[in-house]
Amino acid sequence: MQKNILYEQKTGQLSLRRRDLLVFWVKFCVWFFILQGIITPIYWLSGLFGRDIIMNLYGLKTTEAASFIGIIIPLFFFIKGIIAFGLWTEKKWAVTSAIIDAAVGLLICTFVMFYPTDNILIQKTVFIPIGLVGLYLIEMIRIRKKWAQRIEVKQYQYNRFYSK
Repeated sequence: MQKNILYEQKTGQLSLRRRDLLVFWVKFCVWFFILQGIITPIYWLSGLFGRDIIMNLYGLKTTEAASFIGIIIPLFFFIKGIIAFGLWTEKKWAVTSAIIDAAVGLLICTFVMFYPTDNILIQKTVFIPIGLVGLYLIEMIRIRKKWAQRIEVKQYQYNRFYSK
């Protein structure tokens, strides 16, 4: 990323890669959710066949794979994995999907935080995901316009190869 910023400052030309718009911590999260999107459905299926599981996301927690929350949590992780893969492969729809995903995550965190429950631990631990999801949402909103202006990697590689 640093090399591309210097290139942009010297030449006045924009780097064409969308991936260069992602900051380090977002790239880390992208890889985390790609792996989580692959592992969680397998983990959930093992829970259906009797293995003890614990799933937690946005303050929602369950130990039962066949419950409503037990179906929703793996579904969210699978969707996050698809969005993360879209960000890594520089798909046009990825940032818009990430913004929607983050907004839904904030709504769920807020609901869980204010939902009347006796478990005070849930209400206190939800503040961490709200902060992280909020930062992620801000970052995705910040790069949305630049993301739309740039081209996918395949097109970038094609143009670079055939423009010589």
